[in-house]
Amino acid sequence: MTASADTVGDFQGTLSLGYGRSVSVILLLVVVIVSAIGVAQTRYDTRRLFVELEQLKADCLKLEEDWGKLQLEESTYSTHGAVERKARSQLNMLMPALKTVEHLSP
Repeated sequence: MTASADTVGDFQGTLSLGYGRSVSVILLLVVVIVSAIGVAQTRYDTRRLFVELEQLKADCLKLEEDWGKLQLEESTYSTHGAVERKARSQLNMLMPALKTVEHLSP
């Protein structure tokens, strides 16, 4: 074999080795880009879900506040005096005379 044949063989070996490296580098570059896109998407989703969580916590606090107000209002309206006032004013009810009340024993 001549010197030019050896040079061509060496060049082809270098070319094939360079081609394999090129493919590896391109493949790694694609993997890095896909990974970066995944990281960005995950960070976006995390922020979006955190904002939603904070909004739900605020809604929960508002509902708990409303529930407390409703319980206070219920306890105010369910007292004996409030029921009696409502019965007298809106339903025109009166206490019966003692002689018309009958007590039954079981």
